[in-house]
Formats: sequence, structure tokens, C-alpha cells
Amino acid sequence: MARKGLLHSVTYDLTDMDDGDVFSLDTTAELTKKLQQMVRQGSILKLVGLDISAQQTGSPDPPGGRVTGQLLYMSPTKGRCDAWRKAFSAVQKARRLQGVAPNYQYDFRLGYDANVSYSSGGNNPIPNQAFFETTAQGASEDLFFKDGGGGTDQSIFAKWNAGVEVQTTTPDFAAGWVPYMTTSSDLDYVSNESRLLSTNPKGPQAATEVSSVIPFQTSFSSSSTLETSTNFMWRPIAGEYLPVMCGLFNLQVMEASGVEESIDLRVTFHFSGWYPILNKKRSSKRGKKGGKRSRRRS
Repeated sequence: MARKGLLHSVTYDLTDMDDGDVFSLDTTAELTKKLQQMVRQGSILKLVGLDISAQQTGSPDPPGGRVTGQLLYMSPTKGRCDAWRKAFSAVQKARRLQGVAPNYQYDFRLGYDANVSYSSGGNNPIPNQAFFETTAQGASEDLFFKDGGGGTDQSIFAKWNAGVEVQTTTPDFAAGWVPYMTTSSDLDYVSNESRLLSTNPKGPQAATEVSSVIPFQTSFSSSSTLETSTNFMWRPIAGEYLPVMCGLFNLQVMEASGVEESIDLRVTFHFSGWYPILNKKRSSKRGKKGGKRSRRRS
């Protein structure tokens, strides 16, 4: 848990932007290295600021360029958090059965999307990513939020959704009894029947794989007489924050155009704190005292 009143910033310098590039940004790993204390990826981070700027570092007099893209992240819905808890519990139980000794460096860490290429950029790989091997099934998979179309073995959301009952048919709203003095025998109180809920609200909720999006555009230009820059800055409403599940982001470059040279991006996240996805049950002191008194009286 982060200390209250402190602002924590994480900066990425991404080089050689090109159309279609995708960068996976694991901010909890950077916070762990920066603070030298374990910031669990199984946390919900409070995003209070985002700055993105374009730059050219390979030239003493950079002429300019522009980058258009979007940041993808997962909002911590009930279904997604339940899916994370179930995946975490399954991996931990498997490790205990194998007699794996505790390691202070270990953390249950996931990737964002199994369909994302981590070949470009130095900040892409997820450090110490969770890996699950099932010899009986002949599968060895890194674990991600989404499967990227590669099946359910890698996606914790797809695994969870496979066990959640989903209603796929159009609901049938019964007509009920025919009111007195009504001549019609075929009454219906609902028209245009449609399926609005994919799961039972009173049962387990599905973990949707649809990402939330922050679009951005940044540019700059330089000449002998004029220098201009347009940086992307995002801030929430005063006193509020944007919750980001596991502090994971996917940065997708839609269009990148550098004049004469390639263009780079500097991305800075600002967090006011974080809290764990695993809810710890707190016992009431009053309940403990009451229990002691009752035992003494008996």
C-alpha cells in the first residue's frame, strides 16, 4: 500500500516509433525498481496524470514529427477481479503442491494480451511473468489478461468466463393471466424482446476482454525561426482518480511520422497510490473482546 499524500511517477522512453507498434507497459515493475520495495502487480493503481510528448534524440537540431495512438487498460470490474483471484489461487496451489520454496523476488505477474509482439522496444517484456505448465495437456503457457485469439489456455479472463453461465437465447417474457373483461387471449407486456444481460446479476460476473481506451496525439516542429510543440496531458477531475487493474497498459501507435529522422515518445504516468485486488478480511476488535468475555462467563 502506498503512503498517502505521495505522488509516484513512472517514465518510459520509447524509441523509433512506427505505424502499428505496440508496447506493453508494466508500471508496477518500474515502481518496484524505483522504490526498492515490492509493488505487487495484483493491485489497482490510482492514475491521476498522464503526459505524452514526441521528441527526436538523434539530431542536434530536430526538425519535428507527429505520433497518433491510444493507450489501452483494464478497468477493475467485479468479474475481472474475480478472474484474477481465481488464477492467482490456482497457480499458488500448484506451486505449493510442487514444493516450491518461497522467494522474496516472486510476484504473480501477467501480460496484457497474448497476441501482442514484444519484439520492439526495451520496455516490452513482462519481468517474472507467470508461467503455467500442464504436462498432461502438453501445454506450457505464459499467462495474460486476454488470449488474443489464441485460445483459453493463456487468458485468465477466458478461463473464468468458460465457467460462468451465459444466457445466449432471447428471453421469453410470459404473458401471465388474462385480466378480467379482456377479450384477447394472447397478451404480452414486452415488445422487441432482446438479451441485455449476458450473465445472472446474482451469480458470478463475466470478465469482459474489452479494453478501456485513452486516445492521444502529440507533435512538435522546429525551424531556424520557430519552435512549436503539442504535448498530450490528461488529468482526472480534481480529487478523483482513474483505477487501472494491475497497472498494465498497452500503447498502440496508429500513425508515426518523423521529418528526416525517426520519432520517439516519452510517456509518464502519475499515481497517487494503489490497493490490493486480494481483499484481506479484518476481524473486529470488539468482536474479539466480546468473544473473550463470553468464554470467561461460561
